[in-house]
Amino acid sequence: MADERGVQLSADDLVPISTWLLRQAEWLRHHPAGGEAVQEVGDAVQGVRMVIDRPPDRLYAGPCDVCQMPLYARPGDAEVPCRRCLAEDGERLVYDISARRKWMLAQIENLLGSSSYVAMVATGVGVKVSSSAVRMWVKRGKLAPRKYAPPLKPDGPPRPLYRVGDVVSVARGAIVAA
Repeated sequence: MADERGVQLSADDLVPISTWLLRQAEWLRHHPAGGEAVQEVGDAVQGVRMVIDRPPDRLYAGPCDVCQMPLYARPGDAEVPCRRCLAEDGERLVYDISARRKWMLAQIENLLGSSSYVAMVATGVGVKVSSSAVRMWVKRGKLAPRKYAPPLKPDGPPRPLYRVGDVVSVARGAIVAA
C-alpha cells in the first residue's frame, strides 16, 4: 500500500507505520484490495495480542487422583483444586502442591536424559535448573553421568545421560558423583 501511494516507510519503526496507516483508512476503504488489507491488519493485531496478552503461567501439579484430569496451579499457590471432582463436603477436591511435587519427583527420579532434558524435567517439578548448571556440576565433580547414549555422529563422542533424581539432589546441595 505504501508503495502504491509512493511513500517510503521503515519496516523497523512501527509507530510511524501505524500512524500513517491510520490516516489511510478512507483511501483504503475505496481500494479494490481494501477488504483483504483490513483482514491482514486484523490478523497482525490478533497475533500481537496473542503474544502480549498471554494467559498467566500455570504449573503442572500432576493428575487428579480420582478422575486423572491434569491439575494446573498458578506460581506461588499452595493448593490446587480439581476442576471436576468434589470432596465429601461438596467443595472442590483440593491437593497440596508441595505433596504433589514430591509425588511427581518420586515417579520420575530414575529417568535418564541429556543435560537439557533433566533440567527441563527438574524445573517442571519445581526445582529450577538449567542445562548449563548440569554441565557445570559435572565439571566441578558434583554430578556424574549414569549412562552414555550412542553418539549422534559415527565419529562423535558418546552422549552422557544424567538421572533426574541426581540433578535434583545436587540442586538441593548434595554431591552425587561416581
